[in-house]
Amino acid sequence: MLPLECEITKLISRRRPLIQYWYHSCLVFLPYFGKSFVKSKPKNAFIMAIAMKRIVIVGCGAYGTEAANSFSKNYQQYQVTVINNVDYYYMLPATVRNLTAPDPEEWIEKLTRPLSEKLNSRVKLIIDDVVDINSERVELANGSSVPFDALIIATGAHWNAPISPQLWGDRTIQGMKDYARMESDELAKAKDVAVVGGGFVGVELAGEIAHAYQDELLSGEKTLTIYHASSSFFSSHYGKKLKHGMEDSLLKLGVRIKYDCYVERSAESGAFIRSTNEVVVADKIYWTTGPRANTPPISIANLLNSKEEIKITETFQAAGHAKGNIFAIGDVTDYPRKAHMLTATFIPVIVPNVDSYLRGRPLTKKIPKAKKYATVAVSAGPEAASGHIAIPVFGYVMLPKFVMVRMKAKNLWTEQV
Repeated sequence: MLPLECEITKLISRRRPLIQYWYHSCLVFLPYFGKSFVKSKPKNAFIMAIAMKRIVIVGCGAYGTEAANSFSKNYQQYQVTVINNVDYYYMLPATVRNLTAPDPEEWIEKLTRPLSEKLNSRVKLIIDDVVDINSERVELANGSSVPFDALIIATGAHWNAPISPQLWGDRTIQGMKDYARMESDELAKAKDVAVVGGGFVGVELAGEIAHAYQDELLSGEKTLTIYHASSSFFSSHYGKKLKHGMEDSLLKLGVRIKYDCYVERSAESGAFIRSTNEVVVADKIYWTTGPRANTPPISIANLLNSKEEIKITETFQAAGHAKGNIFAIGDVTDYPRKAHMLTATFIPVIVPNVDSYLRGRPLTKKIPKAKKYATVAVSAGPEAASGHIAIPVFGYVMLPKFVMVRMKAKNLWTEQV
């Protein structure tokens, strides 16, 4: 190591406030005057490497992508690396239409995009499986490791098929197309279809199926039944008007709805209603009873709760990690209303907090307090939708159906891909 490099390393390692201020202030100028200190390109590269702290993001869904692009655009003093197990981004809410689109392969083209196009060019992308995360690095299946100064875990959740495509090793866009075509053919052949779970995913999936097979449902040639454990759709964060509106839309399409029916899986019959032991008559069952956290392998103690979710604080830091350099966002966390997390609301919290942590400053941004009602939009096929905006004091305000159809139901957000 050259004397100059030794001195820089010593200064940085001491972490004195004045030196740190000088260090961060000079980052932007190093590319321009680096050659006056060091003649060769490798030496200049060394200066830049030690000058930039490393942010690693595991997971490249909506939150991982937005966070990576926000850092690369607004915080260029950091090296940003994204690790994902597939090389494309896909719009998860749009997958409910994979089975019923007139051309499933064409539909999947709309909801997917290569990550090389989705991410800013300054972001380094690694496609591999994570085999372990510790306090300082991410270990990969290929045997390499990726060190970090700050880590964001945004790996989302495991959803049941067909919401999360079961690709059986072929994790390419073509693999997703092949799977959708196979599932579409199975749905077409099924005479009795059951959707277990009347949350927003179950309702939207049932709406897509009902729209595609409305004539068969109304004639009795095909049946579609939703089994829901509660006495009404959705959770208490959805208004009654929205619940009743979606129920009416589905009934008009020929969907049968059975409330207060807790359905369990059965190796023999497929499924049965717990209270009556009645067998669910269906040759195709879709389980939409909610996701489970898609938590990567982590060897750090006390980071997870009993559901394998990452415990977070109001600043998105991992609650069980004293060092404070690990953050998490989205369905992988224990945030109680994950489905209602919006990138426009939460990215402006986690990104500045990571920056503050790396600068040694207090983390001042906090997760906004959840309102009683959620701001939501629920579709039932491409021609029906309902939604409301949360309003303080008044609760919520319903939005016109044509607005919801145009905003969500028609394209299921694929225009944002």
